[in-house]
This record gives sequence, structure tokens and C-alpha cells, in this order.
Amino acid sequence: MKRFAYILNLIDTINHWAGKIVSWVIVGMMLVIVYDVFMRYFVRKPTIWADELCEIMLLCVVCIGGGTALLHDAHVKVGILTDKWSPKARALVDLVTYPVILLICFTLVTDGSRIVFDSFLHGSRSETLFRPLLWPIQSLIPIAGIFLGAQVLVKWLRDFVFVVKGINLQSKWVTERE
Repeated sequence: MKRFAYILNLIDTINHWAGKIVSWVIVGMMLVIVYDVFMRYFVRKPTIWADELCEIMLLCVVCIGGGTALLHDAHVKVGILTDKWSPKARALVDLVTYPVILLICFTLVTDGSRIVFDSFLHGSRSETLFRPLLWPIQSLIPIAGIFLGAQVLVKWLRDFVFVVKGINLQSKWVTERE
């Protein structure tokens, strides 16, 4: 059980630190926006790349941060019913719903990888004036599926152990399990 808990915590740690690292991209977005505003209004030479670069940076934050948000229970949810349930009842519901999310993550990885490979082979570029290559940007989609899928699998396994054996394999990155 120790090795099992170690592997679950390793995935938690990867998602936690990936989220911490990618959160600094928001600072980069802010700097790009400030630079663009300065160039546009004070120098009168707007950039052709700032808007699209900020969109790419936001995509990076959202894609890599999905697993981190799940780890820290930060996804938006409606808890009108589930807040009143016992932890075991919530874990049972998660055991049913998480496989659906895993299927979505699997689709993100398989179809996203196919799209990235196709863009790479054809040298596809954006239709904007900036015209960056698309495959590095599109590669965030399968990466998102991997990060989120791994964290969903970890949560599902924790819930399974909790429901079947009553053992709470709490993550070291989460202070309390509700």
C-alpha cells in the first residue's frame, strides 16, 4: 500500500508543480499586454503578435492547470446536493462519474495527438499576421488530457480504496479531504 500511495502522491506532485510553474505564464501575459498597450498608444506602432501570444499563453495555463485544479478541488461545480452527502457517498458518485472524464481525456490525447501530428507533417500555420506554427500550440491539447487524466485516475483510485477498504489515502498537497 505504501508503494501505491507513493505513486499517487508522485502524480499529485507533478500536477501541483506543473500548476505552480505554469501560473507564472500569467505574469508573462501581463507583461505582453502592458508592452502592447505601450506600443499601441504611446509609440503608435501596435504589435501583430501580442493578442495571439496572450491567447496561446492562456491556453497553456488552462491546459496544464486542469490537473492542478482537480488536485486542489478548484473546478467549478454545483454542490447543492453533494455538500450534504457523506464523504463515502460523494466518493461513490465520483467512482461513477470519473470514468466519463477519463474517456474525455483519452479522446483529448488520441485525437489531439492525431491533429498535432497532421499539423506537424503539413507545417500548418495560424491564419493571423503573426503566423506561428500550430503544432506546438495544438500539442497542449493531448498534454492537457494527460495531466487531467492522470489526476482523475488518481482521484478515482483514492475514492475506490476509500469506498472498498475505508482507507483515506489523502494527498500531501491537499490539507483535508471532504
